Amino acid sequence: MPGPGGPNALNEVMAAAAAAAAGAGAAGAGDTSQACGQITVFTLLEGREEAFDRLAADLAAAARAAEPDTLVFATHQVVNAPTQRIFYQLFRNEAAFAAHQRLPHLQRFQAEARPHVLATNVIEIRLGAAKILPLPGGAPAPSAVPAPGPSPAPPAPNARPHR
Repeated sequence: MPGPGGPNALNEVMAAAAAAAAGAGAAGAGDTSQACGQITVFTLLEGREEAFDRLAADLAAAARAAEPDTLVFATHQVVNAPTQRIFYQLFRNEAAFAAHQRLPHLQRFQAEARPHVLATNVIEIRLGAAKILPLPGGAPAPSAVPAPGPSPAPPAPNARPHR
């Protein structure tokens, strides 16, 4: 099984995001048609990784504490690329994304991280088809967005789970 940041890490984060969007208790929360987000790839200056990672951890903690409509805020280290970091963020809707952009903790991160960053690539995204997994400690979430195409056949009675 791959470790953190392995080949399936982004798929797992995206599935958890869809589950969070589908399973939240607010009215209309099961509708992920408005979910949007951003993937940001940072290339850091050599020797600045630890300082950047501390700032990123503070930013993720602030998002957890103060942003109920931020469904996923995940930071990743890139295997075999020690100066790269990837942020994956998914928001309930455009309003939540816009609110996130205005928050003081994000503006502080941007200002304090700038001296550690060589280059940044930002990709805006919308949630599409997703495999929905239950979040740890939560009830299974209903399927938010069905994948296109035929339904897969059920597993054979003695089949082992594929990993």
